[in-house]
Amino acid sequence: MTLAAPGFLAAAFAVAAAVTALHLLVLRPPPASRLPTARFVPPAPSVVRRRETWPQDRWLLALRVATILLAGLAFAGPALGARRAAVTRIVAVDLSARAALDTAAHYDRGPDVMIAFDTAAHIVTDSLVRLSHASSLSAALIAARRVAGRLRTDSAELIVISPFATSSVDAATSAIRAQWPAAIRVVRVAASPALERHAIVHWTPPTGAIDTIGAVIMDGVVAVAPFTRARAYHVPKGAVIARWVDGVPAAVERPLGDSCERDIAIGMPGGREADRLRSALTGRPCSGSGDTAPMPDSALRAFAGSGAYGATFGSGLGGAGDRTLMSVLLVLACAMAIAEWVIRR
Repeated sequence: MTLAAPGFLAAAFAVAAAVTALHLLVLRPPPASRLPTARFVPPAPSVVRRRETWPQDRWLLALRVATILLAGLAFAGPALGARRAAVTRIVAVDLSARAALDTAAHYDRGPDVMIAFDTAAHIVTDSLVRLSHASSLSAALIAARRVAGRLRTDSAELIVISPFATSSVDAATSAIRAQWPAAIRVVRVAASPALERHAIVHWTPPTGAIDTIGAVIMDGVVAVAPFTRARAYHVPKGAVIARWVDGVPAAVERPLGDSCERDIAIGMPGGREADRLRSALTGRPCSGSGDTAPMPDSALRAFAGSGAYGATFGSGLGGAGDRTLMSVLLVLACAMAIAEWVIRR
């Protein structure tokens, strides 16, 4: 038998020991004796506390102890027989590298969850077909943490397949990595060669209700001008290459054959700052301007971590015992509690 929460059984033994100790303390009338001044004693019952070497009311004590132990065993989550630990494997695949897609094919023999990520991440439901030009390890870690929090298994193992380029790391990566309480299996693959072809640009001017917003961020550079945007705008799928100052995507890019296409939803005013942003958006090559150099080995080792690979996440993971057996034990404990009540009557 295995126990999911043996602490409950230990607590039950402690309570049972306390109940047994209390049964050794009995209250009995003191021995009677005739005294001349007995008439001055008020007519009230008198008892004296004595410590016995053998418990009194042994049947009642047995019922109480059995009730406590059965309830503690039920809450401890018992399961008959040795139960194999269930481990869910989460595979995160970097869409910025063709080699990562090829390597992920070797994990199609049975990964429980596969995540594809570039600057965002999503759970793969069919096949990996889309290539991106940038990736974010932070996005992959956040998606893996959310998936692991919904799993109902003992532990989750995370495997990340990526070129681990320097541009994949941002200021939040180390803090997000610390939230995964286990080592990560890292599979480094070769980065895809940079594409030098320019994008096919689709410029969508704002229509309908329009907001004026003062800045656009692209490649870490902030362009300040009275830009406009539509209040109701459905952002197309793709890697975000420019954002409004409040974080909403302003321009996205997605692969198209050997090139890429770019959707821009920025209303441009006149002025030098707007002209500079327009040139940067239209002249930006499909490969982007991120650093494709690989992470140093020391940084990769820090990302991978050390220790066991299986991570557990509170009550969302872990065995809960045999529910049928737990129910039977609780019913027996209630029956014994009722039997004690009948005996005391």
